[in-house]
Amino acid sequence: MKAAQGAMNNVTAAAGDVLVALARSHFGFVMSELQGHLKTMRGGACQEFVLTTLSKLASSYALRCIPFVEMTLLALHAMLRQVESSRILRTICSVLEQWSRAINAYFNAWEQCPFPRIGEKQLCEQVYSLFCHAVVNWLGRHKKEEDKQAIFGAVTAMMAVVLHDAQHQDRVWKQVVWLLQQYQEVQDTSRVTESLHYFLKTLEELHAVAPKDKLRAIAAAVHREVKGARACAAGPGPAGRIATEGQGRAGRPSTRTFLEVPRGCEHPDPGCFVQARGAAQFLQHFPLSHLAGGLWSAGTQKAASDRCSACDLSLKWTFLPQLGDETRQHSAGHKEELRQCIVLQARIYPEETVTFLLSQLSSENQGSRGTALTLLGAVARSDEPAVREKLPLIVEAVQPLFTESGTQLRRALLGFIKDLLSVSIPSCLAWDVVAHIFVEFRRASDRLVRTERDTRGSVPCPGCAESSLSGTRSIAWAPQNLVCPTALCSARCSQAAQHFLGAGTWPLSGAWLSSSSTEPPEVGAESNGGFPNAVLQAVEDVQEERDLQAQCIGILESLDLSVEGMTELLWPRLLQYVVPAQYCGMLVPLLRCLQALIERQKQTEGQEDTEKPADVQEQAKKPTPQALLVRLLVVAACDQCRECAVAALQLLQALQSRIHSSLRGLWPIRIPRMLQYLEEKTEGFLDSEEWQCYLLKFLTESVEEMLVDQPWVVCLSRELSQQLSNPSSSAEDKNFLYQALGTVLASCRQLTHVQGQLLKYLKETDATSPCDRQGIASVVSYAAERHFYLALDAMREFTQWLIAFDRRRKAQKGHQRAQAAWAAAMLTYGKVALHAPKSELLACVEEDILANILELFHACRKELQHKLALLNSIKEVTCAIQAADTKHSFRLCKKPELLEILLDLMEEDACDTPVSQVHLKMLQLLEQLSTLKPCMDWENRCSQVAVCCWRVLSCPPEETELQSLQASCEEALGQLVSALLKAEGTSSAFADVVSILLRHLTSTKAWERERALQVCAQLLGTYEELFKCSRERTCSQFGSLVGVLGPLLSDSQATSRQRAGACLSCLLRIQASQETLSRRMRGVDGALCGPAQSPFPLRNRLEASSCPLLTCGMTKTRRAVLQVPDCKELCERLKSTEDGSLCEDPAKIAKGVCQYFPQGQARSFMDAIMKTFECANEERAQAAGDWMIGFLEACGKEIRPEVRETLVPLGLDFSLLAVVLHLVWAEEMQPERGAEGTAAA
Repeated sequence: MKAAQGAMNNVTAAAGDVLVALARSHFGFVMSELQGHLKTMRGGACQEFVLTTLSKLASSYALRCIPFVEMTLLALHAMLRQVESSRILRTICSVLEQWSRAINAYFNAWEQCPFPRIGEKQLCEQVYSLFCHAVVNWLGRHKKEEDKQAIFGAVTAMMAVVLHDAQHQDRVWKQVVWLLQQYQEVQDTSRVTESLHYFLKTLEELHAVAPKDKLRAIAAAVHREVKGARACAAGPGPAGRIATEGQGRAGRPSTRTFLEVPRGCEHPDPGCFVQARGAAQFLQHFPLSHLAGGLWSAGTQKAASDRCSACDLSLKWTFLPQLGDETRQHSAGHKEELRQCIVLQARIYPEETVTFLLSQLSSENQGSRGTALTLLGAVARSDEPAVREKLPLIVEAVQPLFTESGTQLRRALLGFIKDLLSVSIPSCLAWDVVAHIFVEFRRASDRLVRTERDTRGSVPCPGCAESSLSGTRSIAWAPQNLVCPTALCSARCSQAAQHFLGAGTWPLSGAWLSSSSTEPPEVGAESNGGFPNAVLQAVEDVQEERDLQAQCIGILESLDLSVEGMTELLWPRLLQYVVPAQYCGMLVPLLRCLQALIERQKQTEGQEDTEKPADVQEQAKKPTPQALLVRLLVVAACDQCRECAVAALQLLQALQSRIHSSLRGLWPIRIPRMLQYLEEKTEGFLDSEEWQCYLLKFLTESVEEMLVDQPWVVCLSRELSQQLSNPSSSAEDKNFLYQALGTVLASCRQLTHVQGQLLKYLKETDATSPCDRQGIASVVSYAAERHFYLALDAMREFTQWLIAFDRRRKAQKGHQRAQAAWAAAMLTYGKVALHAPKSELLACVEEDILANILELFHACRKELQHKLALLNSIKEVTCAIQAADTKHSFRLCKKPELLEILLDLMEEDACDTPVSQVHLKMLQLLEQLSTLKPCMDWENRCSQVAVCCWRVLSCPPEETELQSLQASCEEALGQLVSALLKAEGTSSAFADVVSILLRHLTSTKAWERERALQVCAQLLGTYEELFKCSRERTCSQFGSLVGVLGPLLSDSQATSRQRAGACLSCLLRIQASQETLSRRMRGVDGALCGPAQSPFPLRNRLEASSCPLLTCGMTKTRRAVLQVPDCKELCERLKSTEDGSLCEDPAKIAKGVCQYFPQGQARSFMDAIMKTFECANEERAQAAGDWMIGFLEACGKEIRPEVRETLVPLGLDFSLLAVVLHLVWAEEMQPERGAEGTAAA
């Protein structure tokens, strides 16, 4: 203690802590020392140190301080008149508070003290004198916040002690009003709440009788503090005021506020309107330091120079009170302590407390009602016997509020329900409360849908709309899936909405968002911040409704089923919310809760099927077993939510005996396997189609177990139909429901019912929707798996009905639903063929399926949907035939008719229009039909190829969005040509197809040549594969192809150059594989290979060749007979489009390629070169000349017999050409003079 005298604050604090620690073992010594200093000290730091240490001792060793209470209080009483500073006052108040609390603790636990008992009256009298002095001299005389909090802390503690003396209780109750007034006096009200809680706790321990007016005052103060509705004193400034644009929905103040033009403003222009979203946003640009002392700083005046002085003063007096409110937000601990205060009061005086809170439920102020609900929930959660008796009265009083539409009140109601369900309550009272959770969730969902519908198309979205507000472009931020008209900006909308709702700031104009400036944008009066009020209101409404939905889900997840009576309350009532689609967002917690209820019921009752009988009304709301089965299967089929699927399957397993008694043997085996399947599939890798097939197989097995109960199966099909008619079902759910209905009908043995259901869906379903159109096909095709002929009869009847119906309504052209029915009927035939039993399909596929498809197509108006339906249905029928015809003996008699229809469709459009999906599907179907018998003659096949090439290769360049479709058509054409060549398998067939392609390869249109090269590459690759099987075939088109492909290496299009190189490479491999060329190439091989000879000199020649075109452009190099070197350098040069980049290569390449010419190909090569001269541009003509020179240099000697016949058609003088040939041959004989001779020529 001597060391602490005159030391710093941290030293004295540490010294005090040392003494407190020392007192644990030497309490009497430490206390005696402190008491000695307390008597002799006259003030200063030593006095503060002693008092602080005494306060700490009382806080740590309350009961051990009691023997020293009398001398301590006497010393403190002597010191009260000598308080020199606020600091000493706060220290003395701390000592009084802690020692008073120690006395109060002694009153409750005096039996634990070893010393003789001290009377309550004696202690109360000693404290009462100090209490009176504090009330008279301290209350209301100190203005500092710290002094006020220290005083009411000490006074409240002394009140709790004096309350034990009956003769002084009136004085205490008078000071309760003063304590409650401190809520309006101090800034930090948490100390007031703590003191009030301590006082109420003491009152509960005493079981004292309190005046009713004081109890009502306490309840009202707590209610008002929880509500947070404290009045703000108006400043003495001008008459400016905050005016809201209007109340939010159901009384909620709008977050969009502005400052009206104050009286005294001489310039009421738009600049006087200052828009902000509360004081927090205002201070972002005008800090609190600018408003200190009630004056504007120079910086603020400069920032607000556009406004007049009257507006500045209005801002000052308007925002300063609000700033005080913003800084008094309660913490979570403070709010909980406030609720504990009302709970304590309810324990002591339940009648008065509940009566007061119920009276607040009838208040016109929505905030008062919401606060009352919050406090009633806290009271109910206390589960006190006295309060439990009041629960029926509370629930009855709360029920009229269920229809309220205010967001704040709805949120408070849900909080009350959560608290209420945590205690035991009779089910007859609580079920309406539980039902309100689902009602509220559905209401929030409906409001979200309505908000989306009302705002769609009228609210701009980030990056996809412009707003004309204030004549400037602005961006409106909207929540995801609310008002965004495009999917491309949904992510940006979501981020914007989260920022807007989370940060509480205004969305601003796009110009400011795109800039890096941190200064606030200029806001005009008319634009209201750059946004219409509807935008901001919609964003706030959506967030509020989503919060309410989350609160409903949270209540359901937090249900404690161990609470007495909860099982009887919830089971089986919760089942009625499984089937309706409006509650799909609550399915996961709902299903888990139901599963837990069933398991708990089994444990408590000891058997599965025993349950208490429900009344008639509840039994009517309970879903049927069929409805539960269908709904849970639909939920399980959703591959987007693995959690939902697992919960649905687990509930199915728990409900197995309640669904049907015959499922007890199947489901305990199948459902665990399905759950294991889901566990093995990681998130995002669940195949939706595979999983749905798994579920349909499970449904089939389940229905087979119930075949003896056919009425139950019929009811199941009707339940599927009923849920299909629900407009709220999604497309994915309806798709699965259609398949499930077909599966159930396939297992149903009542054929009349099956046929009636099939005709019903065929005639009554609106096929304009893709989902329903596919659904019709699913129902009929799945039913055809076991009722094939029944399904065919239904389809035949529907076909005749459709044709007759269309004849009666010829006047109504373009009837959308009727035309969609034609397409749906054709598609259904194709699906029926796919699902038909293989043993029964081939006998009736032509007469009962293909004939009806063609009849429907000839009778309809042949719109795009009809063409696509025809192609899809024929493709599926073809696939079904291929799967069923395992012996490959089936002959499709209608194949010529089908091919004729397809070619007519191909020629229907002019070649100057882009390709469509129809052309792609036709090409694929032609390839598929080529594999079926009977085989068509080669002439018809060539005409098919010609028509397809004409349609696909000659159409103009496609638009950007059609490029992929054009590429797919080119690939499909190449596959068709390859398939036809493989089927024919002759060199003459290859020559015929090449002749067709040469027309397009020599076209003047760059895109046509490029596409033809792609098909040519595929054709050559197929022909090369044929050479692997047989070496007897010859490439009779070698010269023509080289004459066309060679100059294309200098084409302006890089893709054309690459594809031409690929074609030449493949062509050389084909030619080199023929053994007949080996003798002709032996001399060249010897010159190139040198002394090292081999049995295959041509192969060595090509392997050593530097000819780079052999591999250029090839995506997959085929290496069959000879290995072609890979020259990356020239490949890059061939891709180049720079002028002159290939000025040296064409002649070298031509000379190398032309050395491999077979005999008799010169004429065809020169004919192709001639066509290039006639129709090509200057660059290709020059390249053709290079190839001609290379050809003459390589093959000049060997073509002497053919020279005249070859060159006369070119119009060249034979004598001049003879000189050229002579010089070329002379160059070969005398290489040293060859360059000069060639130059001279």
